[in-house]
Amino acid sequence: MARLISSEINIIIIIPHNFRHSSYYKAANERLSFRKALIEKEIAELPPRMREVFEMSRKQTRTYKEITEQLGTSEETVKKQVSGALKVLRVKLGVLIYILILIHY
Repeated sequence: MARLISSEINIIIIIPHNFRHSSYYKAANERLSFRKALIEKEIAELPPRMREVFEMSRKQTRTYKEITEQLGTSEETVKKQVSGALKVLRVKLGVLIYILILIHY
């Protein structure tokens, strides 16, 4: 099963020019920026090895096998690190933002 990966949340829609300058659009953009910053902050606070494995998996889109080869660890360890990172983020950020992580990363 393929997973969508992106360094940014990209939604392609046609927005009328005047709407882009509306307060609703600006507020939505600010909320998205705030949530992204919050997610990045919590990722930065993960234990160093867990953060490294999580970022290799989600941001660099490497497979568990590739991570295993690069770090010289077992695939089971990599799976546990990614799973542990997702659990920590889910608890710290709440369910709605956790879903954003799954889509975004």
